[in-house]
Amino acid sequence: MRRWLLWIGAGLAALVLVVVLGLAWLLNTGSGRDVVLGRVAAALPPGALTWERAEGRLSGLVVLHGLHYQVEDGLDVRIERAELDARVRALLGRKLDVRRLWLEGVEVRLAETDDAPPADPWQWPEDLPQLDLPVKVEVAELGVRRLELMAADEVPLLEVSRLDATGRLGDGRLELTQLDVDSDRGDLRLRAELDSGQRYATELSGSFVLPEVGEPGQAQAARFRAGLYGNLDALALELTGRAPGEVSLQLRLDDLASQTPSWQLDLDAGPVNPRLFGAEDDTPVVARLQARGAGLRADLEGRVERDGMEIDIAPSTVEWTGEVLLLEPLVLGLYEGIVRLEGQAALAGGAGDIDLQALIEGVVIRQEEQAPLTIDGRLAVEGEPDAWRIEGTTAFERDGEQATLQLRGEGDRERLRLDTLRADVPGGDVVGSGEVAWSPVLAWTLDARLQAFDPGYFNPDFPGRIDAALSSQGQARDDQGVDARVELDDIGGQLRGRALSGQAALDWRGDRGDVTLALGIGASRIRGGGAIGEVLDLAFELDPLQLQDLLPDAAGVVRGEVALAGPAQSPDIQADLRGSTLRYGDHEVETLRVRGELPGQGARGRLDASLGGAVLGGVALDSLQAQVEGSLAQAEIALQADGEVGTLDMAASTRRSDGELAGELQALRYAPPRGAPWQLEAPADFVVGDGRARLSRACLSAATARACVEADWPERAVVEARDLPLAMLDPWLSEDAVDFHVEGIVDVDAEFTQQDGQVVGNARVVSEGGVVRLSEAGTRELLTYQRLLLEVDLGSERIDANLDLRLSGEDYARGRFRLDRDDEAALEGDLQVQVSDLAFVELFSPDIVVPQGELSGRLAVAGTLDAPRISGDAGLRNFSAELPALGISLEGSQVLLRGDGSGEAILEGELHSGEGTITITGRQIASTGEGEPRRIEIEVQGADFLAADLPELRAVVSPDLQVVVTDRLHVRGRVDVDSARLDLEQLESTTSPSPDVVVVDPVEPAGGPRMPIDALVTVALGDDVELVGFGLEGELTGELRVREVTGRATTATGALGVSGDYTAYGQDLRLENGRLAWASSPIENPTLDLVAQRSFENHTVGIRVRGTARRPTTEIFSTPPMDNTEAMSWLVLGRPLRTASGEEGQQLGAAALALGAGGNYLAEQMGARLGLDEVGVADSRALGGATLSIGKYLSPRLLVSYGVSLLGDGQVLTLKYLLGRGFDIEIASGTESRAALNWRLER
Repeated sequence: MRRWLLWIGAGLAALVLVVVLGLAWLLNTGSGRDVVLGRVAAALPPGALTWERAEGRLSGLVVLHGLHYQVEDGLDVRIERAELDARVRALLGRKLDVRRLWLEGVEVRLAETDDAPPADPWQWPEDLPQLDLPVKVEVAELGVRRLELMAADEVPLLEVSRLDATGRLGDGRLELTQLDVDSDRGDLRLRAELDSGQRYATELSGSFVLPEVGEPGQAQAARFRAGLYGNLDALALELTGRAPGEVSLQLRLDDLASQTPSWQLDLDAGPVNPRLFGAEDDTPVVARLQARGAGLRADLEGRVERDGMEIDIAPSTVEWTGEVLLLEPLVLGLYEGIVRLEGQAALAGGAGDIDLQALIEGVVIRQEEQAPLTIDGRLAVEGEPDAWRIEGTTAFERDGEQATLQLRGEGDRERLRLDTLRADVPGGDVVGSGEVAWSPVLAWTLDARLQAFDPGYFNPDFPGRIDAALSSQGQARDDQGVDARVELDDIGGQLRGRALSGQAALDWRGDRGDVTLALGIGASRIRGGGAIGEVLDLAFELDPLQLQDLLPDAAGVVRGEVALAGPAQSPDIQADLRGSTLRYGDHEVETLRVRGELPGQGARGRLDASLGGAVLGGVALDSLQAQVEGSLAQAEIALQADGEVGTLDMAASTRRSDGELAGELQALRYAPPRGAPWQLEAPADFVVGDGRARLSRACLSAATARACVEADWPERAVVEARDLPLAMLDPWLSEDAVDFHVEGIVDVDAEFTQQDGQVVGNARVVSEGGVVRLSEAGTRELLTYQRLLLEVDLGSERIDANLDLRLSGEDYARGRFRLDRDDEAALEGDLQVQVSDLAFVELFSPDIVVPQGELSGRLAVAGTLDAPRISGDAGLRNFSAELPALGISLEGSQVLLRGDGSGEAILEGELHSGEGTITITGRQIASTGEGEPRRIEIEVQGADFLAADLPELRAVVSPDLQVVVTDRLHVRGRVDVDSARLDLEQLESTTSPSPDVVVVDPVEPAGGPRMPIDALVTVALGDDVELVGFGLEGELTGELRVREVTGRATTATGALGVSGDYTAYGQDLRLENGRLAWASSPIENPTLDLVAQRSFENHTVGIRVRGTARRPTTEIFSTPPMDNTEAMSWLVLGRPLRTASGEEGQQLGAAALALGAGGNYLAEQMGARLGLDEVGVADSRALGGATLSIGKYLSPRLLVSYGVSLLGDGQVLTLKYLLGRGFDIEIASGTESRAALNWRLER
């Protein structure tokens, strides 16, 4: 027995030894490692797990190369290198201790998803994972480098460059002490603890940063911190961050173990950039949302703002049952109205009825310079998912005009058939039908007819009546593209009063298409077409293109051809264009010529462009010429410009590649009107593209002045300038016929960069003295300063500016300002001024001469840029000046401005002239609403104010005016003219030049757009208003209401009485009860009712003038009646015609001609209607007096005319033949015959 025990003991010892030796062999040898790995691979489906090479021991570090794991459902995992270092002996204590798990080059392709619902749906919370494992797991180091996650079709989903983690799992607890992930979708930092044994008690905290979007230097990133705390009884999520505006989200869930847990959500975000979350648009969104509910039922309330659109979510209820969406209802406030959605809809393939109602009430769309558009409508969808109906009507109202949109159709799970699609606008409509399918692929058909359709209802700048036939068909492609055809045929009607004709078509296939166009609009004809897409082959002919036919704010004519061929990014260009009298907005071009061929790359071509008589950006250019040689990919560019601001010559070379434009600025020369020319010292390189702009150091020099620029934007830009002559500013400062001249030099230093999309940096401008004169040759110094210092600091949050201007003597101006760079734009600063030499006032008005007085004060400013608040006081004291244009002097006047910081500023002033005074009182009222314009109210009152004291005019007035300044100038009140004397003989001639006079280089005052004016002023003439000169001694009386509104003719209402005596040809005429009347008519065209008469012992003769100033009629009358010739003799000579001498007959002829001159306008208008070439009153040598003549050209050189004497009997027939070079032969036959050879030289 004992022996058997020994044998048994020895066997057990041997067995233990074998096991120990076997384990030692497995754990400490390569062959043992391979056996274990082989058993693991054998336990899986055949070929599921393979590797290329294995290294190391199971008891230490194991390294696998080329690890590949795949299963039949499509999951495929490839790992270039895997390292595992685990304490295997710890398994004896039911613990897996992983000291290191390292993976490199991981590629995971997911299995195809199965859209079928699972046979055993996941249940909450029963299917929550239990964290009790047979062994405890502890990972000291988990590292992954280069992990790529792909969908089954190999579409990239996630790329992780780094993943580091540590943690432990066991006893129902998960402790994640570190999880750091860096990926193309963002960076994550996470710490978490989860205890499934304590109702899933959770403590999680972390942060994540989404990838930056935007151009370099302007890039933005979303950054968030999050925390999750609680258990199944109560769980709270808190998230805060910036994107780039502040975001705050709080979510609380209660009783999560039930089937309908209650919850509440509070979100406050904005402005948020949607591109940070993968959207294409970067328009900021501001959102505020409050939601409460239980399960999948939610009570909502909030507000969303985007790009000026505000959507208010009124208290609403929404519920999702798993198959049906319930709206009970959802009410949205939109554009001053509401959109109400109510009913139910079966979604996601579910069964159930569809009963949805959408109601639009009082939605108002407002656009600048257009009447508001009001929208009301109703849309209903009813039925079942397999058979439903849609019907809707929307009404539009604008400025009293109505339009409607109607649709009616039927649909199922795959398509919608539109039986009726109709839009009715005033005077026309669009009627159509079609079909839209979304299964199995998106497809559509549409046929519509436009009949007198007026697009002006939706855009008032484009009124019209358009006729056309529209058709479209298309469907989606498997490659995410679209096949489509759109045709617009039988185009007719008119647009903006211009006749339309033609047709257009687009045939699109995936990523390319063909377009054809033949369009006539007004006098314009546009024909052409070709291939579009990634490769272009387009050609168009303009024969011609009248810009005013296409655009309301444009004019001019363009003719020619243009063609594009080749890659869309760099096509070959062929152009032959000619333009004249072009205008668009504030830009004008008298002549345009573009001609040449410029290939996209490769071959060498040349394109020439020239502009003549151009005004671009307010800068007048006599000529601008550009030559481009080479290709778009590599070009040589030369530019020459000549204008009132100087001449410019530039040469550069460019190269295009990979979306970048690089090149070299080879030469640059700018010659200002005054001073030495500026020359580029050395060529400079530049690169533009991919959101960056780089310019190597470029320096310009002129005499002793030098200016340099260097940039690598948005990282840095530097400007350095030394000894810049201020005379360079003369062309830019001189305007309105005032010629400024500035002397002095200035130094400039500036450096800027870009942070978070904002320009930041600093600039410093220093000038050690300077002078301003009214002309370069002028000797009078209007402004002299000893030193100028301007410093500007552009910070990321605010802008600071400091000004120190030291004038002559003890005069100065100092200022300090700060402006916040946020939406509030808070403003803070102060200005101190002390100026005793007011000569600089002449710079602002050439009508003011020898100003004297003192400008002094201190003002502080606060508030915002839109609503500044002023405190302190400043003013013009003891002011006197001469106004030679009016012949008056202002003495002892003053104007004061003061504020108390409340937002209101008070203006007080007095102006003294003659024996009278004008008092000015005003105030600036603080803005009471966002976007409300500033409001300034001014009252101007006075009495006996000498407004003019000139030989031709002396006037004393008493004004009482109320002026309101907002975004326009609003003037009301009256001006009493107490006394005035107007001497016609002293007035300068205001005769307009003849229509055949050509004005060479007319001077047009420069200036920007003026403030709109709305004025209604009553002008009352007193009893002492005289009108004298040229034999007239008269008086004017009455009242006139003058109305002036910007963009309209100045009109007047009222009447002026005219009376007095008129002496001519030694005779005295009496003006009796004359009257000039206006009835809301143009002020320059009053209605006339004037009578000038002369009385004799037995009879009275006179002239009556009626009609309007533009179309007067004259009538000679007499009592008792006599013929006009005899009445004219009595009127002019004071005796019968038979007693007139030859010289007196000439006087009668001159009088008749004077009357005829007034009637020439009517005669010319009648002649034009009768087809005559000449009609008028003129002196005739053949008849010896005034003659009414009519004439007609029988050929371009032969004129035949017939005349009748106005002062007696007689007629004349005249033949005139043009010989050329200014010579003509004239033959006249009347009471006597005459012949003449004439020669005319016109200059």
